[in-house]
Amino acid sequence: MIVKGKSRGDAVQLANYLLDKRDNDQVRLLGIRGTATPNDLKRSLIEMELTVELTDGKLGLHHGQIAPRAHESLTMTDDDWWKCVEIYAKHNDLEGQKVAVELHQKNGAWHAHTVFERYDHTTGSLRRDSYNYYSNNQARAEMEKHFGHEPTPWRRDKTHEVDHKKTLSEIWDFSKNGIEFIEHAEALGYEVAKGLDRRPYKVITPDRKSLDLVKQLEGAKTADVRRQIGDIDLQTEAEALRKVAVEKRDEIDRKRQEFIDNFKSNEDRHPEKKPSSDLDDIAAEMERLLKEAREREGRDRRYRY
Repeated sequence: MIVKGKSRGDAVQLANYLLDKRDNDQVRLLGIRGTATPNDLKRSLIEMELTVELTDGKLGLHHGQIAPRAHESLTMTDDDWWKCVEIYAKHNDLEGQKVAVELHQKNGAWHAHTVFERYDHTTGSLRRDSYNYYSNNQARAEMEKHFGHEPTPWRRDKTHEVDHKKTLSEIWDFSKNGIEFIEHAEALGYEVAKGLDRRPYKVITPDRKSLDLVKQLEGAKTADVRRQIGDIDLQTEAEALRKVAVEKRDEIDRKRQEFIDNFKSNEDRHPEKKPSSDLDDIAAEMERLLKEAREREGRDRRYRY
C-alpha cells in the first residue's frame, strides 16, 4: 500500500484534476463531509481553501493519496475507504477537519484522493503537516493491519531527510515563548538541553545528533535564545542523549512488534503462503537495528561530562 500527502493550494485546479476521467478508467465521488455543498466537489474545495486567507499561510488544503495493491483495492467497500480516511486523518493531525474523498480506478486498481481543510476553526491557525513521511508510514501500517493486507516493509526514505535547521526555525518562529518552543520541539522528537562547553544551549535531534541550538535557529542570536529559555531548568546534554536513545529503542521495539503482528495476521489469513526470503531479511534487519540501539544506549550511559 502507498500512503502519502502534502499541503497545497489552487482548489479549482485540484478539483479539475480529481474530476478528470482522461487518465482513469473510472472516477467516483465517495463523499464530502463538513462543507455547505456536499454534492459539489469544486465548490467544496474552494470553500475549504478560502479560510487560508484568515492566516498568514498560502496553502489551505492537504491532499492525501491512499493506494492499496491492485488486487486488494478491488475488495474495498465504501466503509473500508472511509476507515482509511479516518486512520489517515488521525496520523496527520487532521481529525475533525472538512474532507472530500474522490476514488479513481486506473489500470484496474482503485485508489483514493483525500482533500482536507487545513484551517482549524477552533485555534484559528493551520494544521501543520510538514515532514509527514514517517506518520504516513504509521498510517499505512495501521491500515494494512486493519484490513489484513500484505504488510509493506518499513524503509528509510533518504530523499526526505529532515532539514533540522528549517524545522527548528519554523518552530521558533511559530512559538510564543520558550516553554512553547520546547513543547513543540519535543512533539517532533527533539530534546532541548543545556550545553557544558562554550555553547550554552544544545538540541538533540531524533536521529541522536547533538547540535548547537542557536546555530539551528535562522536569524537568532545567543541573547535571543537566552531571553526565551534562560530561566527554564533544562536537562543536561547527556540526559537528553540518554532520553532519545531510550525512545529510539522503544520505537524500534514497537515497529518490530508491529511487523511481527502484521506478518502473523497475514499468515493466519493465508496459511498456504510460505515466509519469503525478503521477509526473513527484513526481520533480520530489524533485529540488527534493535541491537544497535541498545549498544548506543549503553555507550550513552558511559558518557562523561
